[in-house]
Amino acid sequence: MLLTLPAAAQSWNMDSINLETLTAGERRAYLTRMADSVVMRFGPGYYRKVKPHVIRRIVVGESTDSISSSKMRREYKGRAYYAVYYPYDTSYEVFNWGYAARVYIWADNGEAYSVMFGHGWGYVGISDPKIYNDKRYVVTYERVPPRQLHRVIRRVSKEDLEKARGEDR
Repeated sequence: MLLTLPAAAQSWNMDSINLETLTAGERRAYLTRMADSVVMRFGPGYYRKVKPHVIRRIVVGESTDSISSSKMRREYKGRAYYAVYYPYDTSYEVFNWGYAARVYIWADNGEAYSVMFGHGWGYVGISDPKIYNDKRYVVTYERVPPRQLHRVIRRVSKEDLEKARGEDR
């Protein structure tokens, strides 16, 4: 059973790797590869080939940390992680959160711990083999087209505005 776990996890990295010791290029390549495998596993419909991914380094509890929850700030204050964002074509679809997918990866061990999708659904604790290997943990994709302007707004003259006000009274 233990010998099949790495095979079941496919490209999932079971070994610890400190991302802070890698060069910028190596770190970007690792983060992209790891995030791609996570998105393809938990929400393949949200995978976007739009390159480059947006990658942010965040330290839990610092003034620039607007993402971490209060529980995370209590438990992991000072610990760094990377957030890998998947941009998308806004002329084709819309996501409430402004990205197609976002993957969180710890900087000190290279482990992906959470994935969120653009409509607000996602999973925490994804490095746990029980979650990773359970096929029920998949978010299905549903396209939301961008809203179209239904009518042309025209400039209103003062006279029309006064007429409209007079009709309301």
